[in-house]
Amino acid sequence: MGVLNNKVELHNVVLSPEEKLWRAVMATAIFDALHTPKKTKKGKYKVFTELSDVNEAREWFRTREGSFETVCEALNLNSDTVHKKMNTKIRQKQFIERIEKI
Repeated sequence: MGVLNNKVELHNVVLSPEEKLWRAVMATAIFDALHTPKKTKKGKYKVFTELSDVNEAREWFRTREGSFETVCEALNLNSDTVHKKMNTKIRQKQFIERIEKI
């Protein structure tokens, strides 16, 4: 990994600061949408995901409102594919959450 003109190079892929930001936005949305709200321990840090964060992320993928299209476009992702795949994953996660309550 090297730094080149304010860009990070990973495995022959050069990411600008903006690309890194958009990746972080999408990664956070995916994490929140597929996460069960509770306190978890990740390494030496504690991660808190609120139910409202989970619901907002799931709604963002479901409705494609706000910055959804912009984020997908910035990442060169097909927004239809992201929408379909994430909604499938979210439904699977919700099914597991319902089973765990039994």
